[in-house]
Amino acid sequence: MALEPREAEIRGWAEQGRSDARIGEKLGTSAGSIQSFRFHNSIPRRPALGEDELARVRTWVEQGKSHAWIGERLGKTAVAVASLCSRNGIASPYRFSPEDVQKVRKWVGQGLSDPWIAEELGRTEQSIAALRRREGILHGTGALKGREADIERWVAEGFSDECIAEELGSTRSGGCRRSAPPTE
Repeated sequence: MALEPREAEIRGWAEQGRSDARIGEKLGTSAGSIQSFRFHNSIPRRPALGEDELARVRTWVEQGKSHAWIGERLGKTAVAVASLCSRNGIASPYRFSPEDVQKVRKWVGQGLSDPWIAEELGRTEQSIAALRRREGILHGTGALKGREADIERWVAEGFSDECIAEELGSTRSGGCRRSAPPTE
């Protein structure tokens, strides 16, 4: 397919931050063809932002604005904004800083629960669990150390696993119930 007649459209889509794959799909050709065409016609993948515009993006990210919200104001996609932030060293509010990762490692090693860690860092429990999976940070038995007698007593009293876990701070199940009364 001859792309020359569509140069203005390709340039416009590239400026909006659309990927070569998406442009190729729209035009019925491959991402590689679009990439080659852009290269030979000096069409940048995404235009560089000026310092003022970049400063605004940095401020918006620090304010916790989403990439979609920022993209609407810049005429770019959320993915293009995420890429722009990554290329310019602008930390996303959705990512964990290296310092936060170290804190999570330390606290997990101390046996602290995901709910406790999430509250301390102002994050969700799900984001803490995802971080631990991604970083290979596993909960050990730290939360159980020194609590063996309590656990035995709660089991003997007929408390459910969910209730015991909640007491240990390892979950927020919201439902603490007794199992059937123990028989002797």
